[in-house]
Amino acid sequence: MSSIIIQVAGKEVPFVDADLRFRESNNSFTDSIELPHAKFPIRIPENTQTVEALGAPSLTAARKQRNYDCIIIIGQNRYRGTLEIIKYFNTYRKADLSYNSPVKDLLSSKIYDFLPAINLKGDDPDSVPFSPRSDQEFNAQVELNNYATSNLLKTFPEIQWQLPSFIHPDRIEEGKKEIDEDFSFYKEAINGRDSNGDLFINDATVTPTEFEVRNRNIICPKVFVMSPLLNALESIGYTLKGAGAFHPLIKSLLYYSEEDQMTEIQYRTPGQFFDPSLTPTWSFSFASPIGVSWQRRSELTMNIQGNITVNIKLEWAPTTITNRDTYVSVVWQNNIVFSEVFFDPVDYQAQTNITVDSNNVGDTLTFFLHQRQQFPEPIVFEVETVKDQKENLFYDVHPTIDFKRYVPDWTISNLLSNLKLFNLKPVIDDVSKEFSLVFNEQDYLFKRDAVVIKGNRNLREFDNIENDNFVLRYDNDTDEYISINQDQSIINGIVNDRTAVFNSEFNIVPHNGNTSIINETYLDKKGVGLMIYNPLNAPFVSTEVNGASLSITGNNGIYNSFHKAWISFLLDGSIVPINLQVSSTLLQEILKKQDIFVNGKRFLLVESDYKPKGQNVYDLNLKLMSVNI
Repeated sequence: MSSIIIQVAGKEVPFVDADLRFRESNNSFTDSIELPHAKFPIRIPENTQTVEALGAPSLTAARKQRNYDCIIIIGQNRYRGTLEIIKYFNTYRKADLSYNSPVKDLLSSKIYDFLPAINLKGDDPDSVPFSPRSDQEFNAQVELNNYATSNLLKTFPEIQWQLPSFIHPDRIEEGKKEIDEDFSFYKEAINGRDSNGDLFINDATVTPTEFEVRNRNIICPKVFVMSPLLNALESIGYTLKGAGAFHPLIKSLLYYSEEDQMTEIQYRTPGQFFDPSLTPTWSFSFASPIGVSWQRRSELTMNIQGNITVNIKLEWAPTTITNRDTYVSVVWQNNIVFSEVFFDPVDYQAQTNITVDSNNVGDTLTFFLHQRQQFPEPIVFEVETVKDQKENLFYDVHPTIDFKRYVPDWTISNLLSNLKLFNLKPVIDDVSKEFSLVFNEQDYLFKRDAVVIKGNRNLREFDNIENDNFVLRYDNDTDEYISINQDQSIINGIVNDRTAVFNSEFNIVPHNGNTSIINETYLDKKGVGLMIYNPLNAPFVSTEVNGASLSITGNNGIYNSFHKAWISFLLDGSIVPINLQVSSTLLQEILKKQDIFVNGKRFLLVESDYKPKGQNVYDLNLKLMSVNI
């Protein structure tokens, strides 16, 4: 009986044991994330058991099935696989067997694929996609504030995004953007809140006699770093677990993005219009620059004080009538302030200006239209008076939050690799459908849950480690890094050919002692910013949580908190190869714990290579690292 079982539709497929060989790496010792997977050729004997599982060979192409979904069972572990029939022989079928964890399919997916857009008002996000410019107000600030206040003290996994208050002085800087004047009411904080935790609201007063926009706030949602991973795993029915995933520091981390949720609306002062339906009918006139003509006179009482722009718009339908000389004029305070003659018009637009002071409010503005022919009349007859004021920009909160705009263009694999900043490793249980992030120090090195290998083994061969210096850093030239060797740790130390460097694509967002502050120097920094949202300091950004910070250096830094003992282990250890003949039960225990005692000495597993050797016996080659701390 084979120690490995291949099942298709619940039926066991026989195969030649000698064809199988499995290799696995321990993610504690890799720079990238590696999941169990393999592809190799196997031979399937042609017998009744094979026919029952895969069907009989057939010369009819329509009846041939090439690929079979299968389950590979190795002890207690189950893997999803594919069995591909390559060729049929008289006594066996040649096939390729491949297997991997379902999680592997997620690794190449973008993290934003697992962050669906939402609409604050409950509408379909696709029907109201985010736009930086709009022609209407959305009135979504109430719903946003409800979210902000009810979730003020929450972090991941209770919620997936937050609204931290931070400073961004260059965002509204004189001469930097055209919207400076429109943010004269700006409260100096992104996601600014009052003392009660309510978001500052942007609003506008728009009446025929008063106009003012009050842009007090800029809304910038921030997504928790772990949210995409949680959603990705749930999409395939897996659960996120482990101390690393829910550590107080890691679950409080937010991605920094320059994007915001504001949509620009152009407002202008409401104007007064002549109503053509209320204007007098045509009358005959002898006095006009075009001579004898038909005259139409319209009047408007001016009730707005200030500098007024008069906009004139006339349009005629096409006609064969000739001699259509036309004259327009505007009279204010018994003075002709505008006049123009034109010929054979189709459409006409003009503009002039008047001043209405306190003594003139209530006086009449008169518009004259003279035509050589009474007909045709204009099909568009529009005269508007508008208070002469800059077209103000009102910044409303768009109700559709497209989270794709707020996270880096990373894959799930990129995210997991960058989480190694905290010395994490993934542990996958495909049977229980659990994906755990655990700490190499607390959950592995310090756990001391080793499998004891009985008997005396030959451990005379060993290799010294390749690196005698380790560097832990953010991948930029600004944030401090640390260099560690067997003698000392040095801030911003030397990097040489024997240095193992871990570069994190994250970076630290600067802090002013109260909250984060964004400046031009930071925006030039390489990497993806991290913010800490500590409910004890809500709604502001913090420098640490539960005694852990994002600094590489320092007593509360990442090196001291997550790497110090582990790097010491790597510096003092030696690589030792060993060959064992083990049962299926012992094999699974070794692969699961990755921690063994041999000859009374403790080792951690780096790599494994194993194949069936007989009934319930495996030939197991291990690459181990000695634990000397």
